[in-house]
Amino acid sequence: MANNINQLIKKIAMDAYRAGKPCDIITGIVVEAKPLRIKISAKAILDEDFLAITQTASEAGLEKGDKAALIRAGGGQKYLVIDKVV
Repeated sequence: MANNINQLIKKIAMDAYRAGKPCDIITGIVVEAKPLRIKISAKAILDEDFLAITQTASEAGLEKGDKAALIRAGGGQKYLVIDKVV
């Protein structure tokens, strides 16, 4: 029973932490322009299923090798590509 209470407290604390930090700004490298794929870590490459693109980023003409600025939504399931980093 003590384990269940400890795990419940940890879950509540993590949920509160995530709620206070709704998004992160990160950068990634474009590995493919069409379809758009952006590498955000050594193991994570995001494809269009995870990306939403602003008009500004679309007009920037992202190409392979470009650095892109992204906003990660809480939970990390969606990323908003906001612009090319120059």
